[in-house]
Formats: sequence, C-alpha cells, structure tokens
Amino acid sequence: MQDEIERYVRKKTRKDPFDPAVLDWICAAVTAQKAAYWNEEEKRTIRYRTPSSVIAYLAYQFPVNYAAWATIFAGLFGRRPPGHLSVLDIGCGPGTVALALIGVLDRMGGGTADVRAVERSRDHIDAYAAIVPQVAAAGGRVTVHPPVAADIRVPPAGIAGPFDLITCSNVLNELPEGDRAPLLQAYARLLSPGGLLVCIEPAEMRTASLLRRCALALHGNGLYIRAPCRFLRGTPCRAERCWSFVTHPPVAATRLMRHCAERGGSWRFCNTDVQYAYVVFAGQPVPSAYRVPERSGCIRCGDIGRHLHRYVSTEVTVVSDELGSPDTHVRKICDGTGREGVYAVMHGYHVRPANRWLLDAPYGSVVRITHALVRRNERHHAWNLLVTRDSEVVPVRPPAWPPLPGAADGEKTKD
Repeated sequence: MQDEIERYVRKKTRKDPFDPAVLDWICAAVTAQKAAYWNEEEKRTIRYRTPSSVIAYLAYQFPVNYAAWATIFAGLFGRRPPGHLSVLDIGCGPGTVALALIGVLDRMGGGTADVRAVERSRDHIDAYAAIVPQVAAAGGRVTVHPPVAADIRVPPAGIAGPFDLITCSNVLNELPEGDRAPLLQAYARLLSPGGLLVCIEPAEMRTASLLRRCALALHGNGLYIRAPCRFLRGTPCRAERCWSFVTHPPVAATRLMRHCAERGGSWRFCNTDVQYAYVVFAGQPVPSAYRVPERSGCIRCGDIGRHLHRYVSTEVTVVSDELGSPDTHVRKICDGTGREGVYAVMHGYHVRPANRWLLDAPYGSVVRITHALVRRNERHHAWNLLVTRDSEVVPVRPPAWPPLPGAADGEKTKD
C-alpha cells in the first residue's frame, strides 16, 4: 500500500515523494489539517479541495483509518469470508474502506464484493481512481466502480441499492450536527434485508460523544443499533453523555511519516495510534440474543446510587479499553440504564486470576462483576465499582458482531 501511495505522490508532484520540497509541502498540509480539526468551535472547516490536502490525508490519516476498517471487517466476517457483498461507501475519500476490504478478503482467501461510492471532493476522486482499481485488480476479489461525484447528504441518482453493507468513515464530524441523522436515515433505505450500516468516527471526546448521541436518536427511527451497545436490560439507553471508543495496537510508521518527522523535526507527523468510535446499525429491528436474567442478583447501572458504599454484583458491557495505568486499572462499563458514567476500577495489587478478566475483556464484551464496592466520583459526576482481590470478573458474552447477508460463518457471535 505504501508503494501505491508513493506512486500517487510522485504522479501529482512530478517529484520523488521524499524530495525535501515535497516533504515540506506535506508537513504544511498536515499541520493545517490538524489545526482545522482541533478547532473547538462548533463549525469545523475540514475540506479536501486541493491535491495537498488529499496527499496529507494519505500520508498522515490513511494508515490508522485503514487499520480501523480492517479490524471492523475482520469482526463482521468472523472466521470465514462472506459469499458476495454489495457495498456502498458514503464519502469514500481516496478509498480507505475499499482498500481495507480488499486487504481483508485477500488475507482471508475468499469472498467477493462489489463496491460503489459517493464523494464530493474531486481531488479525493482523483486519488481513488489512481489507487483503488489497481489494488482491486491485483487481488481479483473486489470490483470497484468510479465514485459518483455528488453531495453526500442525499443519495444521488444512480445509487439505488440494495446494499448489504453501507459504510460511513469519518464523515459525520464534517457535517453540521443537524444533518447527520437525516443523512443516515436517507441511506438506510438502500439497505438490503439484513443489511448493515457501519459508522466510524475519531475517538476524541467531542466527535465520539456526538456519534453516540446521533446513534441513540436514530435507534428505532429507521435504524437499530446492533453494536457495540448491547441493551442488556431491554430498555432504551438513558445516558446523558457517552464517550466510548476502542483502541488497537499501533500501526508502524510509514516511510512518508518517518521522512516527514525527520524533515519537520517532530514526531507529530507520525500518526500510529488506532483509536476510534463506531456504531453498527441494522435497517430492521432484531431482538437481542441475551438479556440479563431478572433474578440474577445483578444491579442495574441506573440503580447504582441506591447501593453507595455497598458490595454489589452486576452484568455489563465493557465499553472502553484500559483508561488507567498499571497501578490503577480503569474500564468503562454500561448496561444501558444509567444516566451517568460507571467505571470498574481495580488497583494493581488487587489483580488475581479470579478478577483478571477485567483487564483482558475485549471491548464490547459482556462481563459479570461480583462483590465490587460502590463509590461516588463527584469530580467526574460518575460512579466507580471498586474491584478488589475478593471480587470476581468472568466473561458472559463475547463482542457482538451481527452477521452480514451472505456471511458463511456459522461460528460468529450473533448477539
């Protein structure tokens, strides 16, 4: 993949991609993009209207976004590749989703897909045309069509569906908040029976929290959340604010990253942390396969305040990776009933085989915590469950990855 991107840089600049002038050009574009993204104002101005902005994306953001989508596809497919998928990528950029799909199917050695896309940036479409078809042809499993150049907020003519999978990668945060839910509702009508719509957004608090807010507003209004939220009590989520994201091992810095870092005198041009928020929607309601038994003796997160300073048991979904340190482990937990955040906290000296699953539980999995002490965290307006050496933490359900139409994997978790 590095070779294809470097060839594109060479094509657009007519220079070696590691020429000092080219590297300075990329560093300046990356710096400008980061400044626009971290604008704290409500209206961010993230645009890809020049070749430099697209090349900056390929050099800095593409590797981690590619890794995120590769992980999503691996989760959706399980241990076996799908049969055949029709895919629509909304706001496809230079082809991150399509390239990740090609890579996963190639590594799995099976499955085919037909990918269509919508994108408004001509420069992104140019990069897509230069990179994606060549990679797809080499693999032979994925057919890609030229992106339709259009405003993504309304499904354009010629994009009729139905689609087994619709993807939306780091698009919503570039739109006004009021446009996000209507956009997803419009595209949800293009899903095939059993089809899924998957959104990924950056992990930082504002974008991740707004994704959750948008998802909860859509749940039952044309779309239905399938993951990572589990609705363990069968009730609508009551969270006033939810900042939840997943973390994966970092990717290796690419050649362009390393050269930009050396040229720019700073490793701020190396973006290797894979962290993102995601939601998997279905177009139709699907009953969850698991609910916490009513007589389990497990308290609801929404009732935790009634048990202050008491030892309790609960069944919850793990909705964060490690938030603490080797000295104090912290995982965010949820069952959909609490208005405020709840965190499982365990000091390092309390770790025992019986409670170690708190450290190892995958994001999105369901665990049972027994004999944990309820404490209030006034500073963060949250609740803590203190897991001690006498507590137990055991797995109940693995992460929920709903099946795609045509998926051949009968061993996948169908929560």
